[in-house]
Amino acid sequence: GKVNRVGGPGWTFIWPIIEEADIVDLRTKTIDVPKQDVVTKDGIEISIDAVVYLKVKKDNQSVVNSVIEVEDYVGASQLLVVSTLRDVIGSIKLGELISSIELVNAQLKEALERTSKNWGVTVDSIEIKDIQIPETVLSAMHEEKAAVQHKLARMERALAHKAEIEAVKEAAKGLDEKALA
Repeated sequence: GKVNRVGGPGWTFIWPIIEEADIVDLRTKTIDVPKQDVVTKDGIEISIDAVVYLKVKKDNQSVVNSVIEVEDYVGASQLLVVSTLRDVIGSIKLGELISSIELVNAQLKEALERTSKNWGVTVDSIEIKDIQIPETVLSAMHEEKAAVQHKLARMERALAHKAEIEAVKEAAKGLDEKALA
């Protein structure tokens, strides 16, 4: 077959046996991407949960493309996000991921838009909902931050002690040998 026409909202007559109809919903679809176990560039396995918001464009050609260019644009979009998520997360370190989630969201959206433009689909947004970091990594990160704070505190105490010694030295310069004895 071929595409004969695009019917509008409301009643549309379909010739039985001769025509077949596919209903296309133009509302925004929410795709909950299942949690993915991903390994970052620095070798840490994390679990990421994401959500995608997309919809079919309202023009007739986009409606046609959403039916004939891809069998299931929702499923295809979900699989594309999963594979792109693994690629993007695998190329950055955990610290970079935590500090730049917006950048990761933008990269995912760009990759999905690039592929889905032929499907007549527009991507509203892709959001990473949750990042689960293993407890051992979290505790190690906390210990590292605590160690840095202890180091800074020791350095400040050492500087204060040095300032005291310098003050005593400066005061001792004005005294003669008899007074020092």
